[in-house]
Amino acid sequence: MCRIVALIASFALLAGTAPAWSQNPAQVAEWMEELAKPEHAKRIDAARALARLPSLPESALRPIIDYLRLEATEVGKQTGSRGESIPVVGDEVSLAKIVADLLSYLDRPFVLSGWLTLRPGTVVNGYDYQFANAKNTHLLFDLHLAGSDGRKSLEQVKVFLPRCVGSVLSNQQGIRVRLRCLIQSANIERCITETFHNRLTNSSRIDSVERAWQALLRDQFKPCVLGGMEAIDWQVLTPEGKKWTPWTLDAISVGYRLLAKVVKAVSPKGTRLRHR
Repeated sequence: MCRIVALIASFALLAGTAPAWSQNPAQVAEWMEELAKPEHAKRIDAARALARLPSLPESALRPIIDYLRLEATEVGKQTGSRGESIPVVGDEVSLAKIVADLLSYLDRPFVLSGWLTLRPGTVVNGYDYQFANAKNTHLLFDLHLAGSDGRKSLEQVKVFLPRCVGSVLSNQQGIRVRLRCLIQSANIERCITETFHNRLTNSSRIDSVERAWQALLRDQFKPCVLGGMEAIDWQVLTPEGKKWTPWTLDAISVGYRLLAKVVKAVSPKGTRLRHR
């Protein structure tokens, strides 16, 4: 995380003379001041308000860097909480709804809520073709899903999180979370085609490739879809256990969008930034 902060700070060297700027200076100054405030929700609201502006002045650079530092610190402070029920927001999706219309949930983020536990050994096994080589990049969790009443249901799914962010949650077994999940169609295609290839290779009883393919789609499509959920963001409960924190990675990404606006505004026209 320190490396990220250092990279952010290096953007300050790019600041030059800002072009003419026509936004409401007083309102923008108020939002920029709130970027460094300790109140998490207010800080993010100010960042989102600034992100809606077409451009930002050079003076916004320092508050944005402070905002990103605070958000990085916020991740480290997350402790989560345990309990018998979960506050229901209303945008959660049930497993039954996903299963009933699997195709509609490919490549489209959706929200699941429940109790998160790191799977023992965190081994990504060969069954999960889309994550077969992801032992060093992903952690595997079990999510015991909440029902519509916020209490534990009988349903459970496995969810992959990138190791770089999943490690934040890996030591907090059984905490209540909301996960923004994604099932990528490219991964599902790989799962199905590799399963089909293995069947053709290992079976001597396949008399019709077409019938074998249809049988595979019937039997394996659901396991491939439900075995390929990846969490792309998360929320935990605030210390009092009644409200959810803002989406963790979304809050950080807003800061990067603000940073890009400033860099674009202050860079001389025609200059291209190079990454090393």
